[in-house]
Amino acid sequence: MKKGWLILEKAFASIQLLFSILFSYLTYDAIMEEQKFMADENEFIDGVKQLPRFHISFHGHHIAYLLVLLFFLGGILLLFNKKTGWLISFSIWLSFFFFLIIFIIFKALPVGSDRIQAACVFLFVIAMTVFLAMKPILTKYQIHTKHWMGVASITILLLTDYSWKLIF
Repeated sequence: MKKGWLILEKAFASIQLLFSILFSYLTYDAIMEEQKFMADENEFIDGVKQLPRFHISFHGHHIAYLLVLLFFLGGILLLFNKKTGWLISFSIWLSFFFFLIIFIIFKALPVGSDRIQAACVFLFVIAMTVFLAMKPILTKYQIHTKHWMGVASITILLLTDYSWKLIF
């Protein structure tokens, strides 16, 4: 593999790590904002308003916590040139691509400037997924059919979990 590809791969892993930190912050912020609305108006202990417990938060948003963890783990492993890092990273980016598609289908499209932001995120996710599927990367990690089956399994598992939440 040429040196340019190695540098590009390290940059990709770093971007994925930064994205996992950003995604972690946005997930936490959204969950805390939602919990403020879910908190019981009359639930006070020592004059401090109580928010719902973590297990309630985890139950409703476990897919977000799982994605943050897998994004971070995939980025670290990819940084250390592990095949498992490629498997996790590709599965997560592919799942994230499908999550965006499902979100667009089942939820309302964003309006105004939010639509431009959504399009930018969508293109970014496509670029990251395509980068991991390029020939030099696949050659470096010696990706074969069994690896693609692993990617399909992880992606289907994540999509089933997310879709189940939307349906029920």
